[in-house]
Amino acid sequence: MSDPTSTPNPMLSALLSSQSLAAPLHDALAHMARAQTQRLEHVAALEAMCGDLLAKLDAQQMLAEQQRTSLVARLDEQAEQAVQREAALLSRLEVLEELLRDELATKPQESFSPTLLARLVHPKTSPTLLNDFVVVDLPTTPFGSPLSESRRISHEPVQQLVSVPTVFAIQRTPLVWSQWARVQKRSTDHPMNEPVQGVMVWGLVKLCNMLSALDGLEPCYQLLYEANKQPRSVRFLGVDRPGYRLPLAVEWEAAARAGQVGSQYGEPDRIAWHAHNSEARFHEVGRLQPNALGLHDMLGHVSELVWADVEQVEVFFKTSTATIGQRDTPSHGLISCGGSRLYGPLGCRFSTRSTCKLTSHLTGVGVRLVRTLQVREVST
Repeated sequence: MSDPTSTPNPMLSALLSSQSLAAPLHDALAHMARAQTQRLEHVAALEAMCGDLLAKLDAQQMLAEQQRTSLVARLDEQAEQAVQREAALLSRLEVLEELLRDELATKPQESFSPTLLARLVHPKTSPTLLNDFVVVDLPTTPFGSPLSESRRISHEPVQQLVSVPTVFAIQRTPLVWSQWARVQKRSTDHPMNEPVQGVMVWGLVKLCNMLSALDGLEPCYQLLYEANKQPRSVRFLGVDRPGYRLPLAVEWEAAARAGQVGSQYGEPDRIAWHAHNSEARFHEVGRLQPNALGLHDMLGHVSELVWADVEQVEVFFKTSTATIGQRDTPSHGLISCGGSRLYGPLGCRFSTRSTCKLTSHLTGVGVRLVRTLQVREVST
């Protein structure tokens, strides 16, 4: 017979086993509960931070909208003020133009003082500083040189009395580097009061349009380009345009001669920088004796660029061709007049002229700008 104590009790074994697992299970459940609580607390903290950020973004967006509204209002106000200033300026210009017409009607043979002309033609608001002009009102002028004139060259026109198609304002001196730098908005190493020279002829024509734009005037030239953006030609839009331009050959000679028939307006050493007194260099403009209209350096110093003919409507960039009326002619279309510092004393004459191309980049060729004030009715 077997001993009952030696037989295992299944219920007792199960009880003993469950009691040994209870403590670890309890600890694991407690640890999971604590972790879940920490996660919930972390989520709540993140939600609070997001709420604060959204509130700040809303405040910043509201402030930005208020600033934008304020800026738009200020810009509208400034635009309205600009319109009012423009209207006032236009009204002033109308008054000045009327005054100019009255002066021309009452004093057709007199030139304006630089101060008066600066006030009439160039208001103080002009950014160009081209405020020293002389009015030329000469219905006719001797043009060309007599066959007997010393130093005459065969291509010069034979002298005759011709009509001047305009009353015009012309610079008292050639354009100087200080004016060039002001318009181009860049510095230059050249002395400020010496004449502009050595600039490509295309650039001088382009400068005329730039000045016209700065003073709010219709340009006198149309610059045409090829498909590859290279210059093609310059088209002259007519003497009736109010902008800045090159003088016509007849205008330049009328201004230089001031009614004189001879070849010069005084002793060469007193009126012109030439090969015998210039030391082959450039000088400040306006230091020598002017002509009868008060124009300085018309002869010698720099040869001055002019548009050859009022009927010449287009000059081409790459070829020696110009269009006169409906005809293309083998002419450069642009000439320089008056001789330069490298010419002899007798070579600096009213009729001294050389041809120029738009591609020319010539040292010693400058420019003296004009503006039309009145177009004459020239009888045919």
